[in-house]
Amino acid sequence: MIKFPESFTHKEKILLDLEVYRKLNLDLLETLSKENLNNQEIQNMWPIKKHFLHLAKIQDCYTKALKEKKIIFDSEVVEEGFQTKDQIKAELERANKDFQEALKDTNSDIKIDWFGESWTLEAHLQALVDHEILHQGIFISYVRQLKLNFPKSWQLWGFS
Repeated sequence: MIKFPESFTHKEKILLDLEVYRKLNLDLLETLSKENLNNQEIQNMWPIKKHFLHLAKIQDCYTKALKEKKIIFDSEVVEEGFQTKDQIKAELERANKDFQEALKDTNSDIKIDWFGESWTLEAHLQALVDHEILHQGIFISYVRQLKLNFPKSWQLWGFS
């Protein structure tokens, strides 16, 4: 069960959401077989492995934006070298660690250029959370199409 603090700032709530949703994704990753990770039977969809790696690459873009004050989505998803769940998990954890370290060095009043618009730190963080949730919707489609079970933690979304 998720334990929320009694009070927190908006930024802290967004970061807690990111932690919760990333944990759900890691829990799902743990349940998948190598065959599931590489399954390409779902029409017009990447293999689920590529979605997990995409989450790491996009988080790298958000990290870079904290440092350069401008978002640029320039990362191609590289699947080579990521064949096992442990390798994919390590990549997600590395991206999150880099993000958390960059965040520690970021002033809360930073403005980030989002394609010509000036976004606050909170808006930037919320967009990352929203992206994580978007992929959970995609993961739900995979789990349903492949007739798999959701991990217990996905009860948060009403799945068991």
